[in-house]
This record gives sequence, structure tokens and C-alpha cells, in this order.
Amino acid sequence: MAFGVAVAIKQIAWFVAPFYLIAVIGTSGWRAAIRHAAIAAAIFVATNLPFIAWHPSDWLAGILTPVVAPMFPRGAGIVFLGTNGGLTLLPSEAYLAFEGIAMLVCLVIAWRARRSSPEIGIALALIPLFFAWRSLFSYFFLIPLFAFAGIVRMPFGELSIHRAREAGALTMLALPAKLRAVARSERAA
Repeated sequence: MAFGVAVAIKQIAWFVAPFYLIAVIGTSGWRAAIRHAAIAAAIFVATNLPFIAWHPSDWLAGILTPVVAPMFPRGAGIVFLGTNGGLTLLPSEAYLAFEGIAMLVCLVIAWRARRSSPEIGIALALIPLFFAWRSLFSYFFLIPLFAFAGIVRMPFGELSIHRAREAGALTMLALPAKLRAVARSERAA
């Protein structure tokens, strides 16, 4: 239901929708994904129906403004290089093409990782916006948190203090008492 609310009130959630459904397919199957999509669609319609009924053309214009309005280039993505002299500023259609290609690549990655790492979709969903004509920083600032959440869940096998030390990790599992015990056992051997 929370996803339905997000889709109803925030357009950026629309970019997340296919990745969310891919994750649901990977963890719970097609039926669950269809159920989740139907719930999200019902919440979207219930939330937006008063506005659609009141003034459908204004509602549609508001929804389509980011796509059809002549907006100036702005953002923290690759358009930043064009607006600040690093590269030539391309037409907005070129950035739309880059965004579409990035979306397809990210969808393929999400589909391939749907069983092993379904949570990575949230980070992948926002990457295409990096290639957009308008790629505001607010779209990206949570990507590291989402990526970290995906990495934390990844199966690395059994973690021992010795393996963590070999990998150069500083862990809370390597408490001083355990380190002393490991050091004693290494000296004894």
C-alpha cells in the first residue's frame, strides 16, 4: 500500500515501479506482482480521481509537464557537463535517448538479479535520471543508502575474524577479546 501512495503523489516513484515489480516477481512470484500492481493502481486512481473528475485537462497537463514543457537544462547528471562548459550541450532529445537506454540497461540488470539481489532495483531505478535533461541532485542523494542496503544483504558466506582481517575490514565482530583469543591461538600454532 505504501508503494501505491508513493506512485499516487510522487512522479519519481513511477521510475521505481518496474524495478519494484521485478523485485516482487523475484521474491514472491507473478501473482504477487500483479496483486501489488493492482493495489498501487487502485490507490493511484482513488487519490487522483477527484482531480481528474474536477478538471481532467489540467490534471493531465500537470502530469505531463515534466515531459512536454520547455524546461531549461539543469541538474547534477551529465547535463551538468553541458551547462557548465565541460561538454557541448546536446538537444533535450539526446538526453531523453540516453535516459531511455540507461533505463533499459538497468531493467535488464534488475531482471537478471531479481532472485539474488532484488533490493538493488531501488538504486538502479534512479540511475537513468542521471542521464536526463533535468537531473536534480534530490533524485540521487539516497542512491548510496539504497546501494548500501543491497550490499549488506548480499551473501558473502560465513564471516570469520580472520577472513575479515584478510579483506581489510574493520568490523564490530572483531572485538578486542576475540582479537586477543585469535592472537593467542596464532602464537600457539
